Amino acid sequence: MSRNSSLFSPGGKQAEDIKLLQSLLLHVDSLSGTYYPTQQEDQSTPVLYSETSSDSNCLPIPPEKFWHWYDTESEAKYLAGGEIQANRFRKAALSAGFQFNPGEKVLDFGCSGARVTRWFAEEANRGVDIWGCDIDAAAIEWCQKNLMPPFKFFANTTSPHLPVKDGFFDFIFAGSVFTHIKDMSTSWVLELHRCLSNNGLAIFTATTELSLDQLNKVAKEDVNGIKKVPKYIRDNNITDSYLRERGFITIQSSPWWLAAIYHSEFFCRRLNLCFDVVDIIPNLKGYQTGFVLKPK
Repeated sequence: MSRNSSLFSPGGKQAEDIKLLQSLLLHVDSLSGTYYPTQQEDQSTPVLYSETSSDSNCLPIPPEKFWHWYDTESEAKYLAGGEIQANRFRKAALSAGFQFNPGEKVLDFGCSGARVTRWFAEEANRGVDIWGCDIDAAAIEWCQKNLMPPFKFFANTTSPHLPVKDGFFDFIFAGSVFTHIKDMSTSWVLELHRCLSNNGLAIFTATTELSLDQLNKVAKEDVNGIKKVPKYIRDNNITDSYLRERGFITIQSSPWWLAAIYHSEFFCRRLNLCFDVVDIIPNLKGYQTGFVLKPK
């Protein structure tokens, strides 16, 4: 790219131009291998070296910028929402036969600031290996400085690859991750299958036709139209048959703002490449549908 390109400005503004270019690249969903790096102002967080607690309520709470729009009204609501979701994943896993035995490895894929991960402290402190990963490197850095141990964290990219050997994890759960993946969703399904042990378990959530009633209810209550997915569903009269005919639809773009809405039959078509779908749970994560999977 020429330095005379309109993306670059004369007069010593190269830093601003680079920041603009970076923001543009990070929000192009057709580019793989991107992630959200740690900015300079995020690097002042001190490392917590004191003994960590087995009580999830006593663990450090991340800054609000790492809450990623979940339950932003208060710290109490943020914590309560994470606990509810962790219990739902735990219950679904136990029902499918996963016992959280010492030595087993669990991955919260797309863990953000460990909103859900933190509620597996009891398992971590009795020997279950609890991991989290996310494309937000700054959030992962905070988790590494404050919550490692008892947990383990690493940053990943939007490219469908995790830096672990085949069959490394025994249980992988991904809450509201496939809601933000479009072109690479099948590749991520295959990669997560590679990372899962032969007798392992996976639970992914997605917005599907089973979410429509709840989405329309949310849209009716959201009089200001702030919540984009319920608003889109209502304004465009999205129905079961509409989704079934198309397989999936997407709203907006970029890893953060993309919203993918599937028909469960089509989503299962992708999952069935390498997984057996052993259960489908409506409203497992808010209005999102949970897919309980075992590797073929």
